[in-house]
Amino acid sequence: MRFPKKVVYLNIVLYILLILMIIISTTQVLQIKNIINISLFIISVFALLTYLSVSFSLKNIFLRLKETDK
Repeated sequence: MRFPKKVVYLNIVLYILLILMIIISTTQVLQIKNIINISLFIISVFALLTYLSVSFSLKNIFLRLKETDK
């Protein structure tokens, strides 16, 4: 059982957007010491971690479903 191509492409796009958000927010935090920029950085890091954990858990669920189908 494989993921559909649309899901894979959406996954890659979301991952790239989150990385860009972290890069932009870190450069803003380094240039301007602002509470909004620091909170944006923290939110983007937590979003990336949440995204990674959800994608790994979904992958594990699909692998378990694949094993039970056999």
